Amino acid sequence: MDKTNDTKLTDEPVHVNEYRDNITTVYLSSEIYKKKLLELYGNTSISILEVIEGIIIGFGKDGRSLLEEELDKILSIILGDGKNIAIACDTDPVFSKLKFEYRTSDGEGIISIK
Repeated sequence: MDKTNDTKLTDEPVHVNEYRDNITTVYLSSEIYKKKLLELYGNTSISILEVIEGIIIGFGKDGRSLLEEELDKILSIILGDGKNIAIACDTDPVFSKLKFEYRTSDGEGIISIK
């Protein structure tokens, strides 16, 4: 039996990990993820690490774990092409003069000079 991994995007409020044992992985729309981060942190600016923590709390298994592939996909849904530079601002010395913050109020990531 040939199994292929089919990825779908939905607005339904389901947890990604509920679909781990099935062939289909269900990802939510960016609005759902952004709304959850606003709910968790309120109207503020948060770091990329807090974005990751919020995704795990809001959509992980028991709010404590999430497969790396799923986390990567969710970050891409939320941040788009800015995901890699957002992570680099916190982890790569080359980008040490830059700061990333995610504004929960409008769901936008901002890169600025420290």
